[in-house]
Amino acid sequence: MGETESNAGDRAGRDLWNNLWASKTSSREVGSPKLRHWEVQYAAFFEEAFSLLGDTRGKRILEIGAGDSGWLPYYAKHWGFNVTGLDYSPVGCQRAAELSKRAGVDVEIILADMFAPPPAIDGTFDALVSIGVIEHYEDTAHTLQALARFVRPGGVIATIVPNIPGLQGWLFRKFNRPFYDIHVPISVNDMRVAHEKAGLDLVRCNNLMSLNLGVFNIVGLDPARLSTKAKRLMLLGFIVISRLVWKLESVIGNLPANSYLSPYVVAIARKRA
Repeated sequence: MGETESNAGDRAGRDLWNNLWASKTSSREVGSPKLRHWEVQYAAFFEEAFSLLGDTRGKRILEIGAGDSGWLPYYAKHWGFNVTGLDYSPVGCQRAAELSKRAGVDVEIILADMFAPPPAIDGTFDALVSIGVIEHYEDTAHTLQALARFVRPGGVIATIVPNIPGLQGWLFRKFNRPFYDIHVPISVNDMRVAHEKAGLDLVRCNNLMSLNLGVFNIVGLDPARLSTKAKRLMLLGFIVISRLVWKLESVIGNLPANSYLSPYVVAIARKRA
């Protein structure tokens, strides 16, 4: 496994992710014991993307930014993929490998920068997923081109980013400005334009989910400060509000997504043959 520094305008950096993963006390396999409300939304989105491939059993999937990813075992158990995860954080890779081992799934973990990966994996995957990755890089189209190099012609790329131009971004900017600053705001239109510039054929590009105020967080703030403690209480309140909305949705069905309240911007695209 190799690693190299990215020169592609990385706003976050390897040290941030190493520190974040090292600070976590536990990791969780997605779907164990069951899917959470937001995970149900993700899984339905992935189901739509992977349906473009037909039978997924035995096909290859790569998750980019797979540090500590609980989705890796789920791809194998639910869709039958042969799974690879790639990340440039050594701590994240170690945690992802340990999590997958506990889940009883054989997953290949590659420690590498996605802009300078091992050449042997170029163009070898049927599907690629990135969750909360591309918004940390200055040039969105260039980053999508980097992702596309891993996928075979006709392969599928599924992308999820936080809706920073909406309410989530306002909360970050207001209450955790350093965390806001490591994100590039990407709207639905920005996502569409970036895919077009990257030469990818869009299948879907819109907002996902009605509300998830738990996306807001206090990562990086001094836990000893009174202001941070107040923000932690506020975050707990946001989580309660979100869960009440989800409870309502379990009765009446999912509320519509929209550009302001929705927590995510998503896209499904295919690499041109």
